[in-house]
Amino acid sequence: MYLAIVNLFQNAIKFTSPGDTITIRGFEDGSEVVIEVADTGPGIPEEEVPHVWQELYRGKNA
Repeated sequence: MYLAIVNLFQNAIKFTSPGDTITIRGFEDGSEVVIEVADTGPGIPEEEVPHVWQELYRGKNA
């Protein structure tokens, strides 16, 4: 879990330009903890979204 969170934060930093914004938020939702990361980076191209949960999938701009 720790590495997944670190990778999430590093990815936001890597793909967000200097001066842009990264927002990290954590909160409880019933019996779960939710961690949200939002940034102003380029995002995931629409055609790659269906593949993001495929193991070992790497996008063109990754």
